[in-house]
This record gives sequence, C-alpha cells and structure tokens, in this order.
Amino acid sequence: MSKSYFAIILSFHPKKLAKYQVLIVALLVSITHHSIASPLPELLETAVRNNPNISSKRQLRRSYETDKMAARLRFLPSISYTKSGMAGSNNIAVPGSTFYALSLPLFDGGAAYYGLKKSDEQLTLSDYVIAEATTDIAVKVVSAYCEWYKDYEKSLIATDYVAKQESYFDVITERYKRGVSSKADLALAESKLLQARSERISYVTQVSTDLANLAVLVGRHIIDSELSENIEAPLEINLDSDLIGLAVLNDPTLKRVKSENLIAYDDVKIARAQLFPQIMLQAQKQKEPGFSGASDISNSFYGITVQYFVGSGLSSFASYQASKIRAKSSSNNINTVINEITMRMSNVIGQYKSAAEQQKFVRNSTILSSEVTDSYYRQFLQGNKPLSEVMNSVRELETAKIGMVTISSNLIEASWKILLFTAQYKLD
Repeated sequence: MSKSYFAIILSFHPKKLAKYQVLIVALLVSITHHSIASPLPELLETAVRNNPNISSKRQLRRSYETDKMAARLRFLPSISYTKSGMAGSNNIAVPGSTFYALSLPLFDGGAAYYGLKKSDEQLTLSDYVIAEATTDIAVKVVSAYCEWYKDYEKSLIATDYVAKQESYFDVITERYKRGVSSKADLALAESKLLQARSERISYVTQVSTDLANLAVLVGRHIIDSELSENIEAPLEINLDSDLIGLAVLNDPTLKRVKSENLIAYDDVKIARAQLFPQIMLQAQKQKEPGFSGASDISNSFYGITVQYFVGSGLSSFASYQASKIRAKSSSNNINTVINEITMRMSNVIGQYKSAAEQQKFVRNSTILSSEVTDSYYRQFLQGNKPLSEVMNSVRELETAKIGMVTISSNLIEASWKILLFTAQYKLD
C-alpha cells in the first residue's frame, strides 16, 4: 500500500546505512513490520456490520418500502361498507340500513401522485441516511485506530527509553562505587529512571484504554497483538485532484439534505392539493329494512361526485403556507452543508500536507539527536560532559521519536479520512 519507514530512511540516507543501522532498528522496530495485510479495512467492515445505529436505519428503510406500497394503492378504487342500527321505543332494536360504496379517484389535485413521489424520495433518503451513518462510524474507527497506534508506538519508545535509563543507571552506579561519579550523578540517574518507568506505565495504560474504545466502535473484542502484527501505513494521496469537489459530489450528508429538500417541496404540493376539490367516480348501494312486514328497500347510485374540504377554520390554507416556509428553510441547509464540507476537507488536506512536509525534517532531527546523544555520552565517560547534558539529549531524542510517531499517525488518519470523505474507499 505504501513504503515502510525502514525503506524510506534507507533511501533517504543510502550511504549512512552502517552508521545508523542500530538507530533505525531501535526507532522503527514496530512500524517497519508492514505487510500487504492492512488492519483498517477489516475493522471498518466489522464496525459497519455490527453498528446498531446502522442496523436501525436499515430497518427504517424497510418501513419506507411499505409506505411506498401504500402510496401506490391510493390509485386503486376504495371500497366502503357501513352497517347501522337504530333503537326504537322501549329500547327495542330496529334493523338499520346497510351502505356499500365503490370509489375511484379521478382528480385529487395531485395528492396521490406527489404522495408516491414522496415515498420514492423517502426510500432514497433512507439510503443516504445509512451512507451517512456508515461514513460517520468509519471516521470514528479511523480516529480510534490512530489513537491506539500513536499510544502503542509511544509505549514502545518509552520501553526503549527505560532500557536506556537502566543502562545509564547501572554505569553510574558502577562509576560511583569506583569513586568516578558523584552522588549527585547517581541521584540524577535514579530520578530519570523512575520518571521513565512512570511514563511507560501511563502509555501502556492508555493503550489498553484505546483498545477498549476501538472495540466498542468495532463491536467485537480486540487484542493488542491483532493490531501490532500489521501496523497500518499512511496512504499516498493525489493532491493534484479536486478532492474538495469529489467530497461535495459524494458526501452523503449533502445528498441527504438535498433529498430532504425534495421531500419538503413534495409536501408543499401535497398540501396545495388539499385546496382543490376531490373528484371521484362512485357507485353506491343502500339497503334499508322495510317496516310493518314490508320488503327491504334497495337503492343504487353511480356517477361523479365532487367533495371539497378546506379544514376547520380554513386550516388547509395555513398548512400550505407552513409547508412553503419549511421548504425554503431546507433549501438554505444545502449551502450550509456545502460550506461545512469545504471547511472539513480543507482541514484534513491541510493536516495531510503538513504531516507529509514535517516527516522528512523530523526524521533527520531524530537521526541527528541520536548522534548528539552518543557523542555526549562518550564525552561524559571521558569526563568532558556533565551527566545532565547527556540526560537532556536523551530526552530530546525521545521527543523526536514521539514526533515521528505523531506525524505518522496524522498521515494515516488524514489519508484515510480523505478516502472516506471523497468516497474513494467504498463501504457496504
């Protein structure tokens, strides 16, 4: 997928391999174990499959399919049956009338048509809602993975730092016994060793927390070795392409908002249809019982009926005006989302560019810090440097290593976010 840091450093300093071999192996022992297998795709697919929010939205989509079927049935004739009863004098039940009706809508102002159109849009909207939830959980998984990666690498650096401090402490102890080093040097070495052990504990604890957070997002138990065996590498992003344009084109949130806007205007047309009369072709049959032994009376009617309802207090007009206001409001949301996408992509692209540019400088700084530390230590053993300067140089080397890990984490996170936001990496 991308070069390992081991290969990058060798290509950057081909003539200094022998000199820096020990440093490179110690610094990059974990992030040089890249293989073709990549942990993030499996984590992303499992998270999407197990996420309850996505499952809920998929179930909601099935309800919209039922709504669409109901909207289609509105074009078919409707059948009604009414049976009434009456109470006579002395509370004696008297047979009531029976009423049958078959109605076929001829004109409803477009309510049925726009209702069907709205149900189609709701199905499309549900797809965008699912895609939006999928992207959201994927971005969270990427961020959680990068947090684990950063803290895991820091724990390895801290372990190496503890080992170095332990070796210094052993040397200073031996020198103190021989009267070469002072008691102050011994106290300083012990203090730095205790600080190093404390830092390592904090990093190891944070790694466990990061794994727990990642496991919650993915929806299954995750062990440390599962991720550490195949460390994710930063992806190479073509910055010459129109990444912001791709993000705007494929963003599921923008598609959702646009779909909501179409539904809002369908609601306007449905509300407007209520202002028109309803014209139906209707056939009716009414059967009433005869009195005093007379036979039942049956009447049949058929023809075109016109009904007009304006609602209580002309509420249909008010509903129509309210739907127009909601539709205009939803139109404004589109520009708001486009602006948010542009700012978000600009930030992610900036993060990627910054990390990519910083990488080579921090890499060189790490190598130079290692040279300084080795030189200071040799001078200390010769009596030309105080121990405090050696300890300071060791701390600077650790800081440089952590800087490399932070930059690598930023590159991984930014590159994967760019792929997800531009839909160059597809998730089902």
